[in-house]
Amino acid sequence: MGFYECVYDCGDGDYCVDCGSSLDNFESVSMLLTCKKHRLEIGSMLKYSISKFRQRYSKPTSFKDYDVEVLDKKTNARGMLLVKFKVFGYNSSELSELRKNYFSEFNDESSWEQDGDDAIIIDIYTSTNIVRKVCTDRNVYYDWNKNIVGRIDNNTSSETNDI
Repeated sequence: MGFYECVYDCGDGDYCVDCGSSLDNFESVSMLLTCKKHRLEIGSMLKYSISKFRQRYSKPTSFKDYDVEVLDKKTNARGMLLVKFKVFGYNSSELSELRKNYFSEFNDESSWEQDGDDAIIIDIYTSTNIVRKVCTDRNVYYDWNKNIVGRIDNNTSSETNDI
């Protein structure tokens, strides 16, 4: 039992790191480091999983990840971060109109609306929904003390932290 980190290779020398614990069966995974590509900023483009959103409003038969653009973000009264995404290539016709919510944080906009071939959705943000590739390079590691990603240089048996 313990805490385990996972390093994600985000390309171009960028890395994200998350942490989970076997004490709660990895239910509460937290981000330790977020690279500049995956920071939640208005205008950011991400590969994102909307499967939990779809399950909340429909009974989906298949799952896939979508390219999204962050349009806006607000924190609700419970402290949850709500994000308005443009989901490219998603048809929201599978979603139940009877389950649609309206958000006062966004001037009573609904949970979703179709915008041509794309959909605009408002969802509770979860960093673990961002699609990332697990780093398989055994020379890359996360330094818990310094909160950085480093690389072990096999040629000189030394460590470098210039990532």
